[in-house]
Amino acid sequence: MARQIARGAEPPLTSIISIRALTAEQAAKRLPVLVDATVTFRNSRQSNLIANDGREGIYVAVPEGMGAELKLGSRIRIEGVTQPGGFLPIIECRHITHLGDGVPPPPKRIDAAELFSPSLDCQWVEVAAVMTGVVWHDNSLVITAEISGWTVRLLVPTGEDAVQKASQLMQRPVTIRGVVGSVFNSQRQLAGRHFFVASFDQIVPSEAPAPEGEPRLTPVNELLRSDSNSSTRVRVRGVVTHTTDDGLYMRGEGGSIFVHAAVKGLALGTRVEAEALPQSLRFVRSYAPPG
Repeated sequence: MARQIARGAEPPLTSIISIRALTAEQAAKRLPVLVDATVTFRNSRQSNLIANDGREGIYVAVPEGMGAELKLGSRIRIEGVTQPGGFLPIIECRHITHLGDGVPPPPKRIDAAELFSPSLDCQWVEVAAVMTGVVWHDNSLVITAEISGWTVRLLVPTGEDAVQKASQLMQRPVTIRGVVGSVFNSQRQLAGRHFFVASFDQIVPSEAPAPEGEPRLTPVNELLRSDSNSSTRVRVRGVVTHTTDDGLYMRGEGGSIFVHAAVKGLALGTRVEAEALPQSLRFVRSYAPPG
C-alpha cells in the first residue's frame, strides 16, 4: 500500500510522462512523486536505477543500500521527489517497495534516424547494430557498436566471462535491447549517446550468414594497400608491440596494424592471429609457429 499523504499536501505526480514534462525550474521544487514502474536497468555495483512505467523511462537516484534485491524486470513503487537532473528531470527516491519480479515492457524499436532525439533519454529500446570493439574503463568493459555509421558505447555489467562473451560478439550484427543514455553539456544540450545494457543476454546476435570458411591469411603490408571492403573478412598474423585499453598494436609482415581486442594481459612480443573486417580487426587466438 502507498503511504498516506498528509492532508493539505500537494498530490504526487503518478506518471513518468508528467515528471519528464516539467521544466528544470519546476523539477527543482522537489515535487512529490508516487510512481509504479518496472526496472529496465540496474548496475549491481550502484544503487541508482532506470525505470519505465510502460510509456516512459526515467533515471531514479536511490540511497545507497536501498533496493539491493532489484533486477531487470522487478516491479517497484517509487516514492520520492523531483529533481532537475543534468539533462531531463529525474526522481530522487526516498522509499522503494518491491512489488514482485517480472519482465520489462516491450522495447521500442528505433533506427539511426531517431538515435539523437532528446526524447529517447532513458527509454527502453531495441536497435540493430554491429559490435566493433571494446574499451576498458575503470575496470569495466565498455563495448563500442556501430548503428548505421554512428558509433555508440554499450555499458554492460561485467562478470568473469565478460571478455569471452564480448569476443564472441565482435564484428557480428546484433540486436541491442537496452536503455538509451545521454551525454550532455552544461547547457543541458545533447552531445552524444550510450546504452545501458543489463547483461550480455540483451545483445542478441542476428541470424548468421552462410559460412564463408576461414579467410585467407593476408600479410599486413598487403592489407594496408588493398581495397578490401566492409564485407570482406581478413586474417593477419604478427607480434604484439603495444597494448591499450581497447586493443593492441601488431607488427606483421611489412607493417603494423591496430587490433580492437576484448583481451587483457598480453605480453609484448606475443605472437597473435587476428580475424575481422578490415576496419576493425579483433583478437581471436594466440599464434605460435610449429616447433
